[in-house]
Amino acid sequence: MSPRCSKSWLCALFICIGTAAIAADSGTTGSVWSAKQPSHPSGGYDLRSMLSLGGPDAPDEEQFYEKYEPIRVDADADGNIYVLDGGNIRIQVFDAEGNWLRSIGQEGEGPGEFKMPARLSVNATGSCAVFDMSGMRISIFDAQGNLVRDQVTGRPVRNLMLRDDGSLVCVVMVPGGVRVDAFSADGETLWTHGNEGAPSGGPMVNIENSEDHLAGRLGLTASGVVVASNDEYGLTLLREGELLGTMRRPFDRHEFQMPQPSSDEEGGDDVQVVMIRRGGGDDGDGGRAEVHVGGDGETMSWNGQELRNMMPKYRPDLRGALAWPDGRIWALTADNDGDRIVVDEWSDQGDYTRRFSLTGEYDWFELGADGKLYAVSHDEEDYPIVHRLHVGAVE
Repeated sequence: MSPRCSKSWLCALFICIGTAAIAADSGTTGSVWSAKQPSHPSGGYDLRSMLSLGGPDAPDEEQFYEKYEPIRVDADADGNIYVLDGGNIRIQVFDAEGNWLRSIGQEGEGPGEFKMPARLSVNATGSCAVFDMSGMRISIFDAQGNLVRDQVTGRPVRNLMLRDDGSLVCVVMVPGGVRVDAFSADGETLWTHGNEGAPSGGPMVNIENSEDHLAGRLGLTASGVVVASNDEYGLTLLREGELLGTMRRPFDRHEFQMPQPSSDEEGGDDVQVVMIRRGGGDDGDGGRAEVHVGGDGETMSWNGQELRNMMPKYRPDLRGALAWPDGRIWALTADNDGDRIVVDEWSDQGDYTRRFSLTGEYDWFELGADGKLYAVSHDEEDYPIVHRLHVGAVE
């Protein structure tokens, strides 16, 4: 079996009603920081791997496996590295030198167990939060790997951020769009931003794959929480639920190109889809994608052409955002410069400072609580490899 989930189509497919951008709370508009050109037209950054984990010759602890979702990586303030090894249903923890420390979690449906772990966040103290797609549940563990609490979301979580005080900020999918929810260390709601909007009249899909999703869409700066839009170009800055402003620039949109289907012996020529299942029922056959939702096992079923008709017209303008501790925000755009990723740098005060490109060899970026940049790449055999990167300024 390949160590990597298929890139021929979707790594994940979430069932929801609409995929609109985050909407402001009624009566709250905030500032709009708009710019056409960066204030510093030159300069950028060079990335170099300083530490790597994984690969075909690595020890068992570093044999990461991707089944439903790409692996995720994060780090605490001491530089301990946490790898969400979803195919093996575990979180692998390594020290700052790359030595294996422990595993967290296991397969199952009980407290602190997973079936389809998909999102990871680690705070400075080493506590970590994991979202499991199958159970629609977030599990929070302390620095020793002990379960602190489980929190059922009932909705898909696009991104999550575990803050140092134990509070949790999540981007969740809701009918009509997405919403930002914040919870206390006890699981009580602190604030929400956005609203559920109006149902679109029919089921739609939310796509995440390695081409459109290179980093999380949620970050923390000294000014507040930064949320990258799921479709149009926009970086929203929130302070404890209050909308401070949105960073925008003109952007030439990229039409969404339907990935080519792959051929297999069982299903024939059709799309390969991994989906959330809630409820019971048999798998679809004959090339149909079948999804079970709700406690009564209600079934929604589509073939390849029906799925194509539900695809969005445009790709997301932003592939993700990275919020640095010093207030810099990297907006990873949908633009490419050859085989490099075009990135806009903003400040958390709304200043568009520079535009540069980064190497396209990495499939995922994350900023750890140690202020270091981490990434995931894949070798020629598609084995996932985790990196700690050195970020050097280029004039």
